[in-house]
Amino acid sequence: AGRGRLLAAGGARDRTALSRTLGLGGSQQIFEWLQLGFDVNASNLGGTPASGGVDGTDGSAWELSYYPQFIASNLMTNGDVTTLGYRYFAGKTTSTHSLILNERFPITSSLRLMPRFRVDWRDQAGSDEFTPTADDLLNDPFLTAQTTRVRNGTTTLRTFLGAEYHIGPITLDAEGGYEWTTGAALEDGGDEVGWSAMAGIRYDF
Repeated sequence: AGRGRLLAAGGARDRTALSRTLGLGGSQQIFEWLQLGFDVNASNLGGTPASGGVDGTDGSAWELSYYPQFIASNLMTNGDVTTLGYRYFAGKTTSTHSLILNERFPITSSLRLMPRFRVDWRDQAGSDEFTPTADDLLNDPFLTAQTTRVRNGTTTLRTFLGAEYHIGPITLDAEGGYEWTTGAALEDGGDEVGWSAMAGIRYDF
């Protein structure tokens, strides 16, 4: 039994990939009401060896993202914060361009609205690893549609509206959102839409 536990533990370690993440950020005040921020992140997922009858996996190359953003305060009313940024993700097989707009808008001293809007455009980069084989076409139409979506490029629009209400140390928050993706991963290759909603309560002490 002891030897079996050791083997199981060793197998778990063999199948656990090492993830590495590096980040660097900075900011520069341009005007009293406007700031420029910039973040660079790099990530890498290591491979795993074959063990216990399970095939090994290859590690990923380093993937980079760049995120410059403008941060404006008191733009529309006293106490509001507006953030407009552009994010570029350079992966091994795909690249993504994102335009991101966030707003924190005070309605009263206790209530804040937080609308967000994001547009992503994703296309293929690197080698054509997403080309489906003849077996893929025959056996997995969902995978075929998904790989075609990545290879041809997709656009995703996301809109969210959040709210926070403070009652002393208690914060009530809620958010609802809508998402639309062109050429989504459906068998017919059609567009895909989705909704999300959440609510919560937080106590600060």
